[in-house]
Amino acid sequence: MGQPRLLTFYELCILLGMCTAAFPETLLGLESSIMLRYVYLLFGLAMIGSLCSRLSGRDGRLFLSPQMFITGLAGAYMLVLGIVYQVELKFLLVDMVIFGSLVLGIQWGESHHDGSAWRAAVQWNSVLVVMLLVNMIGLAKGFILPSEEDSRIFNYGLFACTGTISILFPVVYCGTDFIANGKNVKMGKALAVLGIIACVGAAFLTGTRSVLVVAIISIAVTMWLRLSLGKSLLWGTAGLLVWMGCKVNADSRSPIAESVLIERFISADIESSYRYQEVYSLFEQLEGHLFTGLGLGNRFWGIADLESEILVLAPHIGILTLLQKGGLVLFSVLIVLPLVRVITNLLRKRGYGECRKRREFVPPAVWSACCVVFMTQACISGGWKCQSLFLFGAMLACATRSAEVRQQKPVNKRPVISVSRTSLEQLSNCRAG
Repeated sequence: MGQPRLLTFYELCILLGMCTAAFPETLLGLESSIMLRYVYLLFGLAMIGSLCSRLSGRDGRLFLSPQMFITGLAGAYMLVLGIVYQVELKFLLVDMVIFGSLVLGIQWGESHHDGSAWRAAVQWNSVLVVMLLVNMIGLAKGFILPSEEDSRIFNYGLFACTGTISILFPVVYCGTDFIANGKNVKMGKALAVLGIIACVGAAFLTGTRSVLVVAIISIAVTMWLRLSLGKSLLWGTAGLLVWMGCKVNADSRSPIAESVLIERFISADIESSYRYQEVYSLFEQLEGHLFTGLGLGNRFWGIADLESEILVLAPHIGILTLLQKGGLVLFSVLIVLPLVRVITNLLRKRGYGECRKRREFVPPAVWSACCVVFMTQACISGGWKCQSLFLFGAMLACATRSAEVRQQKPVNKRPVISVSRTSLEQLSNCRAG
């Protein structure tokens, strides 16, 4: 696995930012908006540290890659657009930090080889699994108060944990086949499995449908990559879900039927949901600006917050935020094209079989699986968050770099034999004799 190394300043800020987002805010008596300010501060410091590292040449890349250049250009365009529309400065800065996390993730992925990237993912996963278990036990036992008084028991730190763990699960679990050896294989897989099981448990504890769906997608794409377990576990998961549905319909007094999560699944109505109404409201606001967008810092009326008259920076379906702020062209470049690429890598299992034989680097398909999980999450709930966009950028950059390394073919050079002048004279004398 290689020798562990000390974290740089900006890597430490990234880790602290993830931990701050995952910390139960009610334990400190703070609102989630206050905790988010610290998250923005830490990721902002990470960006400054990353920029200094690039300019100093410590990460080995002084010039911008095409991926970094396009993303940075898109950010500059949305920044100028926000200034033109005269948005409030504080909201402009918040959006700059959030979108900047995507650029930070690309920078991080380009400057880390597969071994160090995988070890960092395991590190993040380990810390967040512990924090998730603390959140769950605290909410269940009552020494951590929920964020809102509702039929559901949750806090926003728990959601940050589940979202990050689900995105990391494919690379933490599958990466052990290519990077780790011996005991590290069992330890890495055990942490990955514990984390994803905790996410499923958190979905039932909080009654949150999106957490369960994203966790199931994360498991599904991982099993798709695992040739020895793939189809059997996928069919097993599908059979279990069918059995649960039959049980709910057949016995309304069963423990499963009494779950808030199952009730919310059964009573789900897409057309009357807040998400559907929010998307409708978003496209109404974009009328006349669909191709250009409205820029960073621009807000709109969130349907879920109409009673409190609060303007929101991003819809629940976070993947549409770039459409709102950057327009259709930037949405296609930053979301649609990468989505097509990572899905193609995943379906083809690009490099998976070859890398398992050579054990040289993590294949593009594994990094792409993490990107697919992020896209799923962003299509349901969330996505426009510092830690989520950072992971998306990092995994996308790792997939691109891994594909480039895989395409490089070793050059077979003929061995050069140096022969001294004395040896040549002796050889000539021997032939003459």
